[in-house]
Amino acid sequence: MNIYLNGKLLDIENPCSVSDFLTRQKLSASAGIAVAVNNKVIPKETWPDAMLHENDTVLIIGASYGG
Repeated sequence: MNIYLNGKLLDIENPCSVSDFLTRQKLSASAGIAVAVNNKVIPKETWPDAMLHENDTVLIIGASYGG
């Protein structure tokens, strides 16, 4: 299944929830990240139930500190 992650095409196993996808990408929920799928922000509490589909576009944004 093809997924676009931050503009890069990835071939992943399916089916896959947002939570599973983040685990496969070695990203944890506690890493201060936000996830959008097809330009819609996915609330963290729904990551285990939010399923990814063929050709979805996933955007992962990390928090940054400083000024």
